[in-house]
Amino acid sequence: GHGLLARRIGAARPLAALERRAFGVPVASWLVLEDLRPAPDAVSVLAGGAADADAVCDALARLAIALHRAGVDHGDLKGTHVFLVRRDGALAPALIDLEGVRFVRRPSEARRIRALAQLNASLPDALPDALRCRAFARYAAALPFARGRAAALREVVAASLARRHRWSGAGCAEAER
Repeated sequence: GHGLLARRIGAARPLAALERRAFGVPVASWLVLEDLRPAPDAVSVLAGGAADADAVCDALARLAIALHRAGVDHGDLKGTHVFLVRRDGALAPALIDLEGVRFVRRPSEARRIRALAQLNASLPDALPDALRCRAFARYAAALPFARGRAAALREVVAASLARRHRWSGAGCAEAER
């Protein structure tokens, strides 16, 4: 959490950490984080209706860009792990579930695609594909893919569908190919 906050990426503040060791080697660990409630997670906001869908997509795109620009791989980037706090009229994302966070020099394209697919698959079908595509276009403009935007989008869609999470791909032209 502190590493994310130092990089100006919203996250729940760590309050305590505990490790269980066997023969000096950590075998289990726990991290107690600040409770961000009553702020809702991204999936809950989207389930509440389309009124905030545009703002949610914008916040998620900004978060993904900030993470990957800062060399952060969350490891489990899902809408339920992104809480949205209203600040100055905008939705500010704050991450939870931080045990999989890794700091790398630059996330590989494969890791970036995996993270985007995780996030996309975790969002409900009710989120319009036009907003998903716009968020991806914003991300790809900020952090281009060597393989090209269209190829990366195909991979994100395929990996999202393979996860069989909330998003079914219904109505998505790329998913129906």
